[in-house]
Amino acid sequence: MGACRKLGGIRLMTILDPNAFRDDLNRTLARFVATSSPINNIRAPKLAEQLRTKVSELTFVKGPYVETLPDFEKGRSLAELHKDGLLDPRWIEFGLNVPSVWRRPLHAHQEEAMFREENYLVATGTGSGKTESFLYPMINDILKEGNLERPGVRAILVYPLNALANDQLSRIAQLLFRHLGDPGISIGRYTGQVKSHTTREQEIARLRETPSFQDTFGEDADVPMNWKLSRQEMKQEPPHILITNYAMLEHILLLPTNRPLLQNARLKRIVLDEVHTYTGAQAIEVAFLLRRLKAHLDIPDGEIRCVGTSASLNPNRKGELSNFAERLFGEPFAGERAVITSERKLHPKLFKTASPSGITHDMWAQAKKLASLVRETTPTESPIDIESWNAEAEFLGLDSLTLDRSQPSLGDALIEKLSDFEEIHEIARRLREGSIPLTSLAEDIFPDAGAEAISALVGLISIGVLAVSESSAVFPLLPARYHLISRAPDRTGVSLKTNDSESLAQVVIGAETDDESRPAFELFVCRNCGEPYVEAWDGPTHLEATPGSGPRRLLRLIPGGKAVEEDDEDDTSVDDETRHMVYFDPASGLPLEEEAAGAVALENVELHEDPDDGRRYMPRCVACHHRSSRYPEPITTVRPGDEALAAVAAQSILEAMPERDSGTNPPMGGRNLLVFSDNRQDAAFFAPFFERTSREQALRSSILRAVESNGEIDIDNLVSAVRNELRKDGLRLYRPGVLPEIEIGTNETQRLKALIVAELTTLGRGRLGLEGFGLLGVNYDGLDRAVFAVEKHLPTKMKPFAEAYTRYILKMIREHRAVSDQGSGMIDLVDESIWTRIAAQQTRCFTREKNSRATNAMNLVPASNKPNRFTNLLKKMATATGEMIDDNQILDILTSFWKVMELPRAITARHGVGRGLKFGPGIKVVPGRDTHLYQCVKCGSRTQFDTASVCQSMGCKGTLTEITHADRDEMFRQNHYVARYHEHPTMGIAREHTAAIAGEIRSKIEEDFKIGEVNLLSCTTTMEMGVDLGDLESVLCKNVPPSIASYQQRAGRAGRRAQVAPIVLTTSRSGRYDRAVFEHFEEYLAEQPRVPYLSLDNGGFFQRHQLSMLLAKFLEHRLANYQRSGSPQLRDVFATSLTDDARTAFDYDFNTWLDNADEDVAEAAALRTRLPAVNAGIALDADGCRHELRKRVMQFADAVWGRWTIMQTGIEDLEEERKQLNANDSAGFTRIGRYQEALRTQQRLYIGQFMIEQLSRRAVIPTYSFPVHSVSLEVLNAAGQTSDTSILELDRDGAIGISEYAPGSEVVAGGRVWISDGISKRSKFTGDDAFIDKAHYRVCEVCRSPQITPQRITPDEYCSQCGALFSAINKKRDFIKPHGFLTSVRDGQGRDPGASRLRSTVSEEALLLTEAPLSSYKPTDLPGILTFHAPGSNRPDEELGRIITVNKGRHGGGFGWCPSCEHAVPAVGVGPNNSWQQPMTLQPHTNPRTGRDCRYDPSFQVWPIDLAHVFETDVRAILFEGTPRDPNGDTIISTKIDRTLQESLRLGAAELLETDARDLRAIVQRLDGHLVIVLFDTVSGGAGYSTRLTQEKNFQAADLLLAARAILNCENSDCVTSCTRCLNDYSNQRLWSEFERRPALAWIEAILLDAGVKIIPSWTQ
Repeated sequence: MGACRKLGGIRLMTILDPNAFRDDLNRTLARFVATSSPINNIRAPKLAEQLRTKVSELTFVKGPYVETLPDFEKGRSLAELHKDGLLDPRWIEFGLNVPSVWRRPLHAHQEEAMFREENYLVATGTGSGKTESFLYPMINDILKEGNLERPGVRAILVYPLNALANDQLSRIAQLLFRHLGDPGISIGRYTGQVKSHTTREQEIARLRETPSFQDTFGEDADVPMNWKLSRQEMKQEPPHILITNYAMLEHILLLPTNRPLLQNARLKRIVLDEVHTYTGAQAIEVAFLLRRLKAHLDIPDGEIRCVGTSASLNPNRKGELSNFAERLFGEPFAGERAVITSERKLHPKLFKTASPSGITHDMWAQAKKLASLVRETTPTESPIDIESWNAEAEFLGLDSLTLDRSQPSLGDALIEKLSDFEEIHEIARRLREGSIPLTSLAEDIFPDAGAEAISALVGLISIGVLAVSESSAVFPLLPARYHLISRAPDRTGVSLKTNDSESLAQVVIGAETDDESRPAFELFVCRNCGEPYVEAWDGPTHLEATPGSGPRRLLRLIPGGKAVEEDDEDDTSVDDETRHMVYFDPASGLPLEEEAAGAVALENVELHEDPDDGRRYMPRCVACHHRSSRYPEPITTVRPGDEALAAVAAQSILEAMPERDSGTNPPMGGRNLLVFSDNRQDAAFFAPFFERTSREQALRSSILRAVESNGEIDIDNLVSAVRNELRKDGLRLYRPGVLPEIEIGTNETQRLKALIVAELTTLGRGRLGLEGFGLLGVNYDGLDRAVFAVEKHLPTKMKPFAEAYTRYILKMIREHRAVSDQGSGMIDLVDESIWTRIAAQQTRCFTREKNSRATNAMNLVPASNKPNRFTNLLKKMATATGEMIDDNQILDILTSFWKVMELPRAITARHGVGRGLKFGPGIKVVPGRDTHLYQCVKCGSRTQFDTASVCQSMGCKGTLTEITHADRDEMFRQNHYVARYHEHPTMGIAREHTAAIAGEIRSKIEEDFKIGEVNLLSCTTTMEMGVDLGDLESVLCKNVPPSIASYQQRAGRAGRRAQVAPIVLTTSRSGRYDRAVFEHFEEYLAEQPRVPYLSLDNGGFFQRHQLSMLLAKFLEHRLANYQRSGSPQLRDVFATSLTDDARTAFDYDFNTWLDNADEDVAEAAALRTRLPAVNAGIALDADGCRHELRKRVMQFADAVWGRWTIMQTGIEDLEEERKQLNANDSAGFTRIGRYQEALRTQQRLYIGQFMIEQLSRRAVIPTYSFPVHSVSLEVLNAAGQTSDTSILELDRDGAIGISEYAPGSEVVAGGRVWISDGISKRSKFTGDDAFIDKAHYRVCEVCRSPQITPQRITPDEYCSQCGALFSAINKKRDFIKPHGFLTSVRDGQGRDPGASRLRSTVSEEALLLTEAPLSSYKPTDLPGILTFHAPGSNRPDEELGRIITVNKGRHGGGFGWCPSCEHAVPAVGVGPNNSWQQPMTLQPHTNPRTGRDCRYDPSFQVWPIDLAHVFETDVRAILFEGTPRDPNGDTIISTKIDRTLQESLRLGAAELLETDARDLRAIVQRLDGHLVIVLFDTVSGGAGYSTRLTQEKNFQAADLLLAARAILNCENSDCVTSCTRCLNDYSNQRLWSEFERRPALAWIEAILLDAGVKIIPSWTQ
């Protein structure tokens, strides 16, 4: 509690009221949704009003659901245990160094674990001290063992995440070296974050810089020698406690260079933290790994202590958990007794007899005022004390709530008082049953209160959460966690009707039809002017309201009318008279003639196809011509984006929290919020998005406060005033970058000034800026001189409007961002994070006339006699005043204005080829109360200048009317942003915390978060488990977690230290899964975590571990003279040149070693004894081990030599070709020489690949440990980087990475946007050139089987799977299997995400690469169901189960890859559907790695390549013969049956196999007209799941179809197509629209009934 201030005995973390927060957030979200897409009130008043009404009726927030968090049952303290002689004497140091903890009682489960003499699981909640449950007994045992001067591992702690390992390392180091005074126990962390070449001195320097080390040990403290930091010292003197992960444990056992770490090991304990994460294939691998570890150390079963911990295990299923642990560890667990659970106990004061409080429900409702007083005064210098409380209670008539003045604090007095009340006792009792909705709890506590029950309970809880003792050692009286969930509004559409000025029938939210079954077309609105549009899709016969096969349309709801607010020289828009109208029946969408009765008439908008994603977009608003710099279109749906809603929720919850000011005036008062996302890109994007929106609101609010309090103020003084305002809230301004740099002093002032100028220029454009709302105005020194110059040339009746017209010109100059840097204090004019990408140009200026040298200039005088906004407005003003004005007069007016701007004392200065405004003393900002505000009655645009009552928008013929102050106040009230500006929002600092950020940087971010310098941490699962971030009062889940176990882990980050009312808020996204959980959130919270399942009967996995034991011995023999520190390469194990002689030598050496390795073979075979007897049959015996190793190594060597030989044959063929050349054919000799050199380079790169990676890729050894199927994006910067120094570490699964990281793609990481600029030719591990596989492919049109052909080999004309002839138009394409991509060094700082449009990635569906002709399918136990199986390992390539995914690029032509450097770009395809590749010429470009111009010859054409990822795994194909039919024999007609069967079989198989559905994937194919569902394991090499299907008992085809039937036979009576209770799984959200369960259910039941399976058909229900 050290970070929490105490005022008046109330710890400040108790201020957050969950009930009040729920109401506030609901109002805020409703206001935000209504504001974020504002319908133009003038153009569509009925639509605007109906939409506001509909939105106001929505419930955006559900909850709170209350969950009790009482303290855990207590045991003895460490002091008592020591006194009783149960602890080693050296624990006394703990008492001397940390006496408060020494005397504090342990939790009962911690004490129970201290003296367990058997293996156990700790299944207690988050914050329950699980770490101490294994750490204290482990330390005590090691101390008692003694002989600590002898090095050697005695305990191994295995963590699933490096972040968790790092956190636990710090805690253990604190215990050993600070609390226990370094008793001689050594520790070491052996993970990938400890580099092989790093020295102890380097690690010490890094460690001393971390705030956590400084806080624990002091800034100048020495690092104890028993804290092993480098790999070298750990190998020389292995630590007693080894902290690692399972991947590195595999490395230790396999590679000879790591083996010294286990020398002299006396292993007594193995601990697996977060044991619930070990599921499916990973659990199988780890289970066998632990058995190998014990075998390697020759430790008999039963002699090692095994401990597993997790906060996400179901304590009600102890027996199953014990069985799981026994299978996982390979050690006995004593049934239910082996599972230690926690027992939470009510507050001691609640064990006494309760009495009626005498407080009625209406009095409890009144009590909320008393609680509010505490909350209002706590942050002040005069917090309420007991005496003031009593006075206020008596005043409110709440005498029963007066307190005992003798108590030490208000909180302690409340504990004494409230613990006597029956209501408090009943609440505590009810909450022990689980999470309860507030409404249900209110009815239970106040059954007679009726509608007043909620108010009464809110008042009671608001008092109850204040019952917190002054002492942090005393638990709060009513500790609880509050769960809330918010939602995005569903799809908002409109149904249409005729004879209505807006064609509006109804606004429809969340449905595709209205209550009269008319289609509801989704509503869109212009972000700038509020013009409404509807989206429609061309169907076969009519317009459809939902996407179909036809093209997209946008229809303008109210045809005609323009109100152009900016010049557009490319304006080709049509006049109202020539616009394209669409007439159709609003009830059916059928087209009608113009004169037809009942037809609605909407304006069809011309759409342009985007070359990147092929979608049709509207480039600019038809009404105002607004173009978006951030989005593909200027319009948006009437539902804010998920990021925007989450940002609003995050800002709301942060501002609702109490401050945690540690005395350094941190931003937002030191409040902090942990935000979880399940998608790395979402987490990466949200951090800068939130920080920008938070900054914008705080800045605008500060500007308004400064102007309102100071009156008219010049820019420089405004900057000072705003800085003073922001500093009250902990101002922090950072220069953006991967490592943001804080601005101080002059730099801070300059940046702040630029931000303020941006608000008055670029960000102040249009109707949504501060001026557009009339919140402030701008004045100019010397304005009278400009007005005089303009007025002199105006006709008489226009002269009164000279000032308004002059101000209009100056505002247009400001909006263009024509700013003089020299005249404005040299502010930064090119920072995208300030100006947005569209306006971040140094050269923006204004000129008198068009200048051919100017690219970003706004000219006053139009070019080519074409009107612009200035001339257009003058002519409209002349017409309105009855004057005549010609072009010469207009030229004189604009020229005179220009000349005044050129004067020495003018408010402009030379800038670029023109002039820019000088933002300094000459420009003043005035309060909005001193300005007028006018609005056009036709288009709704607003202005502060009365230009002869005419609208200033081009094309609009409307007139201006002044908005009264009353109407302005109403507009302020309705608009979310304006309301926020008056609520004093604060500026938050946000950072990304994902696996993309390097470990050291993440650690620094964590430290900043703990001390309040970072307010929001946007993370993925890197922060889900166990990492202690201190006092967190709230957690935000930015999407619904995929499982209740994940939710519990995330929720557990809040309330770890007994805060009274921690809040967990989930913002459900617009996806179907999240919306479904929102509707049934109470059921979601009531779920229990699944018991992890582990099957030990996977022979393929176990045999790989046996062979890995033998390979470790062979590598030790083969690499006896290996000296390098890195991982061995193919050349190190085989040979530098793979000749026939080299193969003979290798075979001889391997066979000789194996023939004499009887002892090693026996040890590998003996691993079977570590299995339960029932599973022993899966193991290889000695002969089997020898045979399999020989076979697999020889197959592996065949593959390596075979690939190298293909290249060598190519070299020799070229040599023969060279001999045939004419002696004078120099070009031919050059060409052949170049080809030969390229092949030799490929040979060198091929044998330079890592041996371990290749063994793992081919599943010869366990596959989980290495990223064999990932690709990387290397982010380059000018300083250069290596794998050790890179700040960003971007890796993705290959199937995703070939699209997400492909050239031209945009990736968010480290707060920046990075553009992939090329395909890497280098290894990210070594920096050396790397081998890249290249071949040809094409896909059969009939069966969709891919045909792969090596380079220089002519492909077969016929499909080898189905025999179909490849058509002439089905041309082969080239592809590569890349290992990585790279950005350009010239883009070393990335781009600002807020100013960027993120391009969507393009991905192809996976295909089965393994050839499986119909003849290869075998019968199953069900007639009409055939099956095919291909294993994922230990077969020749052509027999392996292989899945391929291909990225053809945005334009279908693949990617052009520079032969000279690594630069690559998407290529344009040709032919049918752009399906052909064609030679292309690359544009001049720079080398992405060096930033220098590439030497590529533009006259040389390159052939494009596609990007492919090939994945070897176990594959099971299920073929359905015949056509779909129901049990009645009728043919089923359904276009969705394929996808539905695909997912029902996948989910059913997962249930049947008792594994996670994410361990299996499925795809659909067709073979000879038959439907084929292909199931495959997600783990490399296969996990054996797919193999078991249809082959083993209980996994036959009938069992599989019965499991699928159970999925489809939904228990939800309202389920029509699918729902979250049947098919709709988190992992298949994108397919939900393709499901239709009943036809699939009918076909399955027909198949089962035909086979005689006894079922009761349910397909008609």
